[in-house]
Amino acid sequence: TIYRHHFYTISQAEKENIITNLTRDWRYENIIYYAFPTDNKKNIGEDHVGDSSSFATKSNETHEGENYLSDESVLSQTINQFDHKETDGIILTDISSNAGNLEIEYSGGEGDMSFAIYYFDSTVTVSVYDVTEDTRTNILENASTPVEAVISDIKPEHEYVLSVFADETGEERLIHESLFIRTKESASAEIDCMEQTVSASSGSIGKPVERIILPESEAAMTVKLYSESGELVHTVYDVSGGAVVEVTLPDWNCWYKLDAERDDNSQPVFSIRIKHTHVN
Repeated sequence: TIYRHHFYTISQAEKENIITNLTRDWRYENIIYYAFPTDNKKNIGEDHVGDSSSFATKSNETHEGENYLSDESVLSQTINQFDHKETDGIILTDISSNAGNLEIEYSGGEGDMSFAIYYFDSTVTVSVYDVTEDTRTNILENASTPVEAVISDIKPEHEYVLSVFADETGEERLIHESLFIRTKESASAEIDCMEQTVSASSGSIGKPVERIILPESEAAMTVKLYSESGELVHTVYDVSGGAVVEVTLPDWNCWYKLDAERDDNSQPVFSIRIKHTHVN
């Protein structure tokens, strides 16, 4: 299996650890070095809408010899200036793992979903609970991160809860829960729709951010973010297949809908409802 465009918040040391220790059958291509500071300094990104190849970050800040924004093709999405502090963990939703081949209509059968997980200074245990069938399955146990948590055989219309625990000094601490439901939103559109709620650490600063890996496609795509009332909040044009799009949501504790469609035929690719919950 080849995982492309997976985005982690990592240090240079962690980057080298990935290359050295996580070889298996993985092939890492162009691992992006993108580290958040642990103090009140700011990462400043250039507001930009366009394809990832032309996106350029503008930051010369360093902290202990690390350049926070060092890759010209980090994102294909507008970055707003806001403070970062070291947060508990990063969850990345991989739409590409369950959207299927874009040239083939979604059949509505069972599928897989992948979550990329990174956590500071601890291993993690990951489980998924099928609310519909009242069953729980352990996905990972005491796993070092970054790591892929792959949930298999996800059934349409079933409600699932993904739970991530940090394994700290022999005790498990819940650091993340996501509720997701895969449905066929429209019989004609044939798109995947997930409803996801993400809990964030109270120590995080700034607006909530959702990182989405788009499905592989030869056609470019347009990504749109809508408020719960249907108001268009933001649009990202000319996004390549397999790219990572980082979307800054205007507010915590509010529902938003993120849609993507192909530019060549205006066919929908996916729709996901998102709410990031700030935990006090």
